[in-house]
Amino acid sequence: MRNYRYPEAADKLGCKEGWLRDHISSLPHQRIGEAAVFCECELAIIQALCSVMPTTVEPALAQVNAAPTTTATPAPSLRAIRPSQGRNRGA
Repeated sequence: MRNYRYPEAADKLGCKEGWLRDHISSLPHQRIGEAAVFCECELAIIQALCSVMPTTVEPALAQVNAAPTTTATPAPSLRAIRPSQGRNRGA
């Protein structure tokens, strides 16, 4: 796993290093000693947190989310599972 310091993380996110430093308390990151570093997954979370959804897109998303989905039958609990009966091996 690769960790990125402020300059590299800002470059990957396309923002200014100062913005990351100013908002570090509200962003996912790792503290290694006194240094703050970011891994790929944290950069992806920051990007998702900062995504802006136009109001014209929200109704389309609501329609997609409201579409019926097929539901699978739930798996039985472990307590409900019983061994199968053996075969009668009569003579």
